[in-house]
Amino acid sequence: MDILRYQSHQDCKTLVCFVYDPTGKYNNPTLENDLMGDHGGLRVIVIGHPSTNEQQGTKGDRAMNTPEFVDTYSDDVIYLLEGRTALLTHPLRAELPELLNASTCRLLAVFMIGNIELMLSDWRAKDHNDILNVYFEGRRENRERVAALCSAFQSAGITVDPEVFNDYLAIRYLRNAIVHAKRKDHEKDCLSSAASPPTHEN
Repeated sequence: MDILRYQSHQDCKTLVCFVYDPTGKYNNPTLENDLMGDHGGLRVIVIGHPSTNEQQGTKGDRAMNTPEFVDTYSDDVIYLLEGRTALLTHPLRAELPELLNASTCRLLAVFMIGNIELMLSDWRAKDHNDILNVYFEGRRENRERVAALCSAFQSAGITVDPEVFNDYLAIRYLRNAIVHAKRKDHEKDCLSSAASPPTHEN
């Protein structure tokens, strides 16, 4: 684990560990409790380890508990990027890299947001610090939900970069514009100011 390494960083006060083990290869039901807590002044939070009830099932059962789209997300990204490379290097095609990159970014935005939403929902059930609840409470604007999530991490003593949340919000707006074929003025302004991939008006 990274606990000992991060203990040596004087500016690091909290370490958040996301454990992803869909097939149950690491069969230790006490892992979360073993790691959670204070380690020489470093606060460790563990999210994502299968619950005790999941550990009591078979490895096949635990594998089926992994959301399908989360489990295949990496494959989607690999095939998409390989397809982009194949088009750019095809000897009989003359693709415009700018247009191809724009299309790739739009597809990545749809994949990314859908899978992040699924992962947050899955981790919420294992989040003993109740950090993720604010993201799913009530019907609020996306900017309010993302801002509340950033504040929840900070209130829990976890140092986060607000710009990462701003970029996530911008990509979410891009995804919504692609899926719903419309966007609001404040969403367009967010996309214009954020460090997001360029879009092309058709």
